[in-house]
Amino acid sequence: MMNRNALVRSIPLLCLTTLLPTLVQADEFDASVQWARRVELSTPVSGVVVEVPAHTGERVRQDQVLLRLDSKVRAANLEQAKAQLARQARLRSEAQRELDRSQELFNATLLSEHEMELARIGADSAEAELQKAKAVLAQAESDLKYSDVRAPFDAVVLQRFAEVGQTVATQLQVTPLFVVAQADVMIARTTATLAQLRALKAEQAVTVKVGGRSYEGHITQLGAEPVPKRDESRYAVEVTFATKGAALRAGEVAKIVVP
Repeated sequence: MMNRNALVRSIPLLCLTTLLPTLVQADEFDASVQWARRVELSTPVSGVVVEVPAHTGERVRQDQVLLRLDSKVRAANLEQAKAQLARQARLRSEAQRELDRSQELFNATLLSEHEMELARIGADSAEAELQKAKAVLAQAESDLKYSDVRAPFDAVVLQRFAEVGQTVATQLQVTPLFVVAQADVMIARTTATLAQLRALKAEQAVTVKVGGRSYEGHITQLGAEPVPKRDESRYAVEVTFATKGAALRAGEVAKIVVP
């Protein structure tokens, strides 16, 4: 028979053994992997495709050129706009000098009110033409810039819809030329019951398991409305995680582990 002292010493050990499974227990949710950012890329200008250096499945860096349109005409338009702006700037300066001279003469009562008003109108017209030239230059710069389609961030090319020689006509309809997704960051989506949802917190650290590997993530969305289900109401939960360079794909099966 266990004596009284031995029984007392065994109580903390028994309690710890009983509580240990509860302390290390973690909730697991079945989930699926999806892209964190998926973007369709196009261009607001029209033209003929002359180069498509990017391919489906390729990883690209931010600002890397994915497609080029023929830009010879747009480059010429830009140079013409620069020359026109320089001309209008000189005309505006001359109109301002004329206005200053007219003001001096008017103050000395050597110029009529009508002549003074004409000088003001001339200066205003020169300023308006200068601003118009600036707008034309800005449009020409924008058109030349968008002759290239570039990656908006480090990405994976999911789809490519353009080939060399293809004509892009944006006046009729903006057509996607590429679909890209952000590289190295993905989300895991799952659903939870209301009771489970109440135990979770936004930005809470969790672990995402995919294909035998674990990734550290955090909860970025807790649904406010239930997702329709037959048996019970469940709420959407999203976890954002870094893939550490692993080539994961949308639709892969995952588990979200909440400590």
